[in-house]
Amino acid sequence: MNELYDFIKRFAEYEFGKSEDETDAEWHERLDEVISSMTSEARWLTRPTIRLTRRELATVLAALRLWQSTSAGEFADIATDLGQLEPLDNNEVDLLCEHINYGVRITI
Repeated sequence: MNELYDFIKRFAEYEFGKSEDETDAEWHERLDEVISSMTSEARWLTRPTIRLTRRELATVLAALRLWQSTSAGEFADIATDLGQLEPLDNNEVDLLCEHINYGVRITI
């Protein structure tokens, strides 16, 4: 993760150069905010691809269809990442199941 952080820092320094009326402290504070937000987003991009057995895949699909067919309120915290995300609606679950069924690589 240090290489990723260093890359993001170099990019932010280049992209968000110091303005003439900005002190060094203000510029570094602004860079820290940009780096922090980019690093948190980038962690999702650097997750490994997982491989599922046919049995595991069938279970994932069944769970998605169960989520789609019920309110599944007891699992809302999982589906929303403790309220930070909007849960998938039925159409989005359909699309996700189609992606999984037709062999599109799913990364997490």
